[in-house]
Amino acid sequence: MEDLGLTIYREINCVKVRYPSKRTIVAHDLRGAIRWATKYAPAYYCIAYQNSDSVESGKFPLVVIQEKESNSITNLFRELLSDARKFACNQWYTDLSKKQVDKIIFFEELVRHHQATAHLCLEPAPFVEEWQMGARLITDWIGALKIPKDSILFSQLSTLTLGSMADTSDEQYYAAHCLSYLIAALEKDPWVTTGLAAGFGISNQPTNILPKNADRKDPGGWT
Repeated sequence: MEDLGLTIYREINCVKVRYPSKRTIVAHDLRGAIRWATKYAPAYYCIAYQNSDSVESGKFPLVVIQEKESNSITNLFRELLSDARKFACNQWYTDLSKKQVDKIIFFEELVRHHQATAHLCLEPAPFVEEWQMGARLITDWIGALKIPKDSILFSQLSTLTLGSMADTSDEQYYAAHCLSYLIAALEKDPWVTTGLAAGFGISNQPTNILPKNADRKDPGGWT
């Protein structure tokens, strides 16, 4: 996905996204999602904001501004921490189930090592195990999604239809599955009406992204 050349300004009551054309958009709010790597699909993340300056298909458009994928968890996490700083994106949704504890611990260690992203935190993604639900949410939002045409996500969504959902898997559409985390979170807690009031993306609390009772042992390196 080509670098869009965006500049992010985080102000007291909003986030502003400035494009190279000098056009500035008020964003509510920048958030990200992570899909862990599996045997059949790479790790992937994306970052998006909701544009409250316009309404399309009855919704405030969700604009994807960054995505990355990698078969190396270590490399992906480093890219993610860099983008989290660049885009001032501190709120991330992902699978926080027990089977992902080792990856979550490793991620937490990297966050602690990079003090500039000390307030980055993970939140449980709604419907993380229910791809069919996620796919339906995407089709509901398709008219209000703004996704770069050179992205992995655009390529996957261009072949995803309501009629084909029953025959698709989240492994095949891993980027779309990751996007569904953001949409589900947005449906559960609308960013424009409540995101700023709740303080999403700005945290003064210590980083704490491990599930309760998780062991904080050093997981070593990941590939």
